[in-house]
Amino acid sequence: MKLAKKVLAAVMAIAMIAGLSAMAFAASPTVTLEFGEVKNGTVKLNVYFDDAVGLKSWDVDFKYDDTVLTYKSMAKGADAKQVENTADNSFTDDKKTSEAGTIQYSGYFKENLWDAKTFADNAADPDEAPVNINSTHFQAAVITFTVNDTDKSSATVSVTVKTFGHESGATLTAGDAATLKLKDDTTPPEPSSKDEPSSKDEPSSKDEPASSEKTTDTPNPTTKPQPNTGDNMALAAAAAVVILAGAAFVVSKKRK
Repeated sequence: MKLAKKVLAAVMAIAMIAGLSAMAFAASPTVTLEFGEVKNGTVKLNVYFDDAVGLKSWDVDFKYDDTVLTYKSMAKGADAKQVENTADNSFTDDKKTSEAGTIQYSGYFKENLWDAKTFADNAADPDEAPVNINSTHFQAAVITFTVNDTDKSSATVSVTVKTFGHESGATLTAGDAATLKLKDDTTPPEPSSKDEPSSKDEPSSKDEPASSEKTTDTPNPTTKPQPNTGDNMALAAAAAVVILAGAAFVVSKKRK
């Protein structure tokens, strides 16, 4: 009986450590911004909720340089539009542009930001409008700006989180400012007459490498983005608890 109690105590300690580890590795809910390409004098700014499953409401400010960018319009993002095709959830948002260089953006879910499977299973009419939502990189809104004729080389848009609500109490944070590069701000210096090679310095045909020589350098492989492992860590922790609890049960039965 004493051995069984020790095993159960060990199981509880390991479970607590595993749970804390899963929380440590889980990504924090974040508001992130991504610029598209400048086309016909306008540019779109995509607003995402990253790793924010459980988000219920938000009130954030977007700050931008109004000497470079002029606000034109805002529309729901691709994922936000699909929430309206569910039976039991909805997405409501609003914006204000009363202050120059600031967009006040707020909104809420009728329920909260579900995971992708819950959204898909709750489609009001999956035959007419299936719901395929990216819940870990949720596109909430698209802001369109007019790009002003300016000498500035870039423009940035930053986020400030004012209030929010999350089902689990997690904190919604602001991601890095998005930077729109308009042109290079440096120009290479023109070579001076001192740097011009003279006819004496020109390599002779003896010094020229043979045309048959080929370089064997190969480009570095591109790095693929790593998937979010927060949910996997939580599942692994739960599985470990189940296995260890089973072991404790077997040990206690043998002792009897």
